Amino acid sequence: MLSRKTFCYYAEHILPNLLPHQKENLKVFAVRLQNNWGQGGGKFLHVMFDKKWMWGLVVRQHAKSCKKKGLQKKYLKAYHRNHINKVMLTAFTAFAFDDHFENGGGGEARDISRAIDCAVTGSNDGTATDPKCCLQRIFKFHVFPAVRKLVGLGGRYEGYTPVGQGDGTGPHVETAFLQFLKESCEREGWVWEPQVVQMPHANILDLLVFPAISRRHCAIARKGGGAACPERGQNLGGGAAGMGGLT
Repeated sequence: MLSRKTFCYYAEHILPNLLPHQKENLKVFAVRLQNNWGQGGGKFLHVMFDKKWMWGLVVRQHAKSCKKKGLQKKYLKAYHRNHINKVMLTAFTAFAFDDHFENGGGGEARDISRAIDCAVTGSNDGTATDPKCCLQRIFKFHVFPAVRKLVGLGGRYEGYTPVGQGDGTGPHVETAFLQFLKESCEREGWVWEPQVVQMPHANILDLLVFPAISRRHCAIARKGGGAACPERGQNLGGGAAGMGGLT
């Protein structure tokens, strides 16, 4: 019999099977991040944007039942799993730092929005009969105005240079959408740095914000009696509230 001193436990992880050019892209992205995107020293506001699809309701794998405490088993009914709504969230975070991100700074989670069962595009608004969730419209009317307010006169991070980072897949890399982002940032004196593919660990939304919102969203759906999605503007436990100081 093996002794505990002769072995250890560890968590298995799935590593992406990257092609050589993808590995090189990850390296270049990391080096640019480490070197402040070639901007030298100064005050920066690192803005990360992403979207995430999630089910309107997720069943619990370890639900508790206790007759003495009055906790009865609950059963959720649906004609078919495909009839459960999916909700897409878009959000951005802002992390402010001086000279280098390892110095620490402050951050915020802002502009958390949702759309239900709607195809996502980079710049196509769709039609009345076939609506689309257009990322360009979200940036134009929500993300950029919020960032402008943060770094503008009297803003919390007045004088900071925003550096935008978006996902590197799907509608995020549509040519017209990327051109819009580039021109908009150049006009404002900002920087746009696309996130390379297969690098979710470089985005706090994938690591922290979306999992937390998913848990909160599911709790709200349960209070509504099942698979209902929260109403627009309903508090999901994050909203535009600040995340406090980050180190």
